[in-house]
Amino acid sequence: MASGKQVKTRTIFLPAGLEGRTKEVITTLIHNLNKLFQDIFIAINTSAIGIYGGMGQENIPTTITIVTKDVDVDVDGMTSNITTGMTFQNGKEFKIATAGKYQAVWSISFNTASGAKIEIEGVILLNGTRQAFSSAHRTIDNNTDTGSMCGTGIITCAVDDIVKLAVHNQTNTTDVIIAHSGLTLCYVGA
Repeated sequence: MASGKQVKTRTIFLPAGLEGRTKEVITTLIHNLNKLFQDIFIAINTSAIGIYGGMGQENIPTTITIVTKDVDVDVDGMTSNITTGMTFQNGKEFKIATAGKYQAVWSISFNTASGAKIEIEGVILLNGTRQAFSSAHRTIDNNTDTGSMCGTGIITCAVDDIVKLAVHNQTNTTDVIIAHSGLTLCYVGA
């Protein structure tokens, strides 16, 4: 070889009766391998990629009634702009169709009905249970102060689990007025 590269070769012995049919055997083998790779690609894409959901509200004030200090209250009044592989329901939650780990990202802009120096916390709820690693809080100076906060976290979900956003007032029972909110879930693995 002029280039100085060595080429390794292998001899393939075909079973008796296949002599003269080498091209047919190789063509069938390649076709079957291509079909296998397509099936694997489709399985990966339909089972892991493309499972996500987004919900929120845009500039539609929603009052969250706070009855008890430090008790989570669902953020409702949302609509869904897109879901694939999960169900948006009740104006506030996702019902999971594929078990696995999901990245949850949320945000809210809000103020309070009255008062000053009121601390509000937002958090993701999974079947009503706080996912503490996903929480964030903000103190509102007065009822004309609009604050915003966001949080993110990885949550492990089973089929039919319910995921939603909640807030609570850590200071007193002053209602929270949500101006904007959003919750996005994206499947990241089994």
